Amino acid sequence: MGNFLHVLAMALLLVLFSNITVSTSENIHLSLNYTSILQARKNFMALDISNLSYHSTSSYSFPLYHRDVFEKSEFKDYDSLLDARFAQEMLFSMSESEYSSENSTAAYYARGLIVSPFWIGSELQRELLVIDTGSRHVWWQCGPCEPNKCYEQRRNLLYDSTLSKTFQQINCVTDTSSCFQSHSISCSRLEQKCNYETIYGDGSTSTGFMAYEMITFTSIQDSAKIIFGCGKDQMSGIKKFPRLISGIAGLGAGLYTNGFEKYSLQSQLGATLFSLCVPSSTSGKPSTLNFHDTPWKTGIRTTLMRNNINPSFYYLRDLEKITINDREVPIDPAHWNLGADKNGGMFVDTGTTISQFPADVYVQFRYIFRSEVKGMILDENPPEPFDTCYLADNNVNWANFPVVRFYFKFNIIPLEVRQQQVMILYRKKYCMGFRSSSHNFSIMGANVLQTFGLTFDIDAWWLTFSPDACE
Repeated sequence: MGNFLHVLAMALLLVLFSNITVSTSENIHLSLNYTSILQARKNFMALDISNLSYHSTSSYSFPLYHRDVFEKSEFKDYDSLLDARFAQEMLFSMSESEYSSENSTAAYYARGLIVSPFWIGSELQRELLVIDTGSRHVWWQCGPCEPNKCYEQRRNLLYDSTLSKTFQQINCVTDTSSCFQSHSISCSRLEQKCNYETIYGDGSTSTGFMAYEMITFTSIQDSAKIIFGCGKDQMSGIKKFPRLISGIAGLGAGLYTNGFEKYSLQSQLGATLFSLCVPSSTSGKPSTLNFHDTPWKTGIRTTLMRNNINPSFYYLRDLEKITINDREVPIDPAHWNLGADKNGGMFVDTGTTISQFPADVYVQFRYIFRSEVKGMILDENPPEPFDTCYLADNNVNWANFPVVRFYFKFNIIPLEVRQQQVMILYRKKYCMGFRSSSHNFSIMGANVLQTFGLTFDIDAWWLTFSPDACE
């Protein structure tokens, strides 16, 4: 009898949550039609960024902005901005060997879609850093620079270490505990410098030496002394860094393989828990990056997996199935495991816009997705990098498209990805924001993750998704 009542209670809760989710989703989706999306994009392109807030309301936190907020002025319209973003992603269709390279942080910071202003040094120099969950090193350009070694920053003045009273170069001979030597970090006993070289998957490179500096949180003037890479040469790699940013703040996973994990921002702040929300692409409002705490107390929680081949990424362990509306996509559960070669599984990546599946999984996903689209004609000439697009007009609303749900073990409700997180309006067409990949792993990208609160519990090795956390 007791077991029966428990099952009945769980079923009632499931129905209750489902009704709440559907009701909320319908109200949101039906109001977001083609015209309102175009108007939102027009408003976004006209946004005056001189009035942006660079302050956060809570302790040990930074404001987060979508990268497009700062780059939009370089494009004539929103479609041109999307052209550049998708072209960049297509150029960076990396091989598995590039992801797995031991000499790479396995991250492409230049695709990073979320950025944060950091207040650095005794002069409180403001620098814009990419927030990267796929790498574990914190660095920024560090003047004075030799000719043609540092790129010209568009948004902020170059940080000059000689002007900061809190800057201190690490002496790797006398301070050996702060120079974690590896193939990427070495001690020059002659110069007494702890040198680093960070090589990213696209061939871009930052080299310099490790040093101490203060970063200040804007809420109540909390500050922390961290070790960072004083970047002296960012121009010698195959690819160049975008001039928008000053550097990268790595929040990648901490599997101890090359020393960089001890330099990740959360490790240096002693934070076993951190959280962030990916802003929507047309939002001019900041979300927050929080350390030691999370503003979201509920959500869909999954255990994470460690991968010594790709140690920086956060892999999802408990994924059971994916449905499109109510139809389950027939996928071999082995796809969600790392596999013997450690090149399988699915990880979250805030730096990738379009989510990806291996080719065989994608074919099944696409087939069911197309069959669940109602009252729409499949476009025969979809723009790259998409292959599933439909013509957009004022008679189309989100109810024409299906909802994608990810089911994780031990959760009553699934992770529901609503239509506006699945479909991307591009060149007057609604395009499905998933694509095929030549890799064996899957990526849950930023288009799916936008407006979800992501809470990383490093001690428990959990990731919690909280819907509607920002916007």
